Amino acid sequence: LAGEVLVHNALYTKDLDLQTLVFEKDRKKIVLPTIETGAEDGQLELDLFVKAPQNIEIKNKLAELDLRANLRIQGTIEKPQLEGRVEVLRGTILFGNREYRIISGILDFSDPSRLNPDMNIQAETVVQEYKISLGIEGNLDQFTLDMSSEPELSKGQITQLLAAGSGGTNGYNFVTKPIQTFVEGQIEKAVKLDQFTVDVDPLLPNSNGKEATPK
Repeated sequence: LAGEVLVHNALYTKDLDLQTLVFEKDRKKIVLPTIETGAEDGQLELDLFVKAPQNIEIKNKLAELDLRANLRIQGTIEKPQLEGRVEVLRGTILFGNREYRIISGILDFSDPSRLNPDMNIQAETVVQEYKISLGIEGNLDQFTLDMSSEPELSKGQITQLLAAGSGGTNGYNFVTKPIQTFVEGQIEKAVKLDQFTVDVDPLLPNSNGKEATPK
C-alpha cells in the first residue's frame, strides 16, 4: 500500500500524560523490528506519506496545541516504522501546575526503528514580574534544559521562582511537583477516583536521617 494521505483536520482529546513520558523509563524506549525486504505471512507492506499542513489539535487537561506534520510510514501494519517531522505551531502545556506557552517545538523522527524523536522545544512563562524562557534539546532518553529570564536571574534563582509558584520555596519542590502529579494521576486511573492527593516529600530521602513514611 503506497501513496499519500492528506489530513485536513484532526482533534486529539485523550489526556496527554507528559509526566509518564518524562518519568516512566520503560516508555522512553520503544524499539520496533527492522523492516524486511519481503512481506511476512502475507502482511500488507506500507509506504505512506502523511501530510498535515495545519489543523491538527490536541486539547485536554494538560495541553492545548496546534501542530503540523510531515511523516513517512513504512514496514507493515503490525510492525510500522516512522520517519519525518512534527512541528508545534502554537499552544500551551501544563507542567508541575504551571502553564507554559510554546514558542516553537520540533520533533524529528530520524531513526525509523525507534519512537524516540529528537526534540527542540522553546517555551516561556511569567512568574511575578519575570518572563522565564525554557529550552529543551535532546530526546526522551537524554535531554538538556536551558533556562533564562528577563530581568536576568541565575538558573538557581529561576528554579526557586518556579518552585515557589508550584507551592514550594526551593528547587526541591520544582523537581518533586511533577512526580507528585504523575503519582496522583496513576492512582486516580487505577482506582477510578476523581481526585487523589499524595504527599511525595516523605517518599524521598530526608536530610535529617529520619525514616521516611508516605502520607
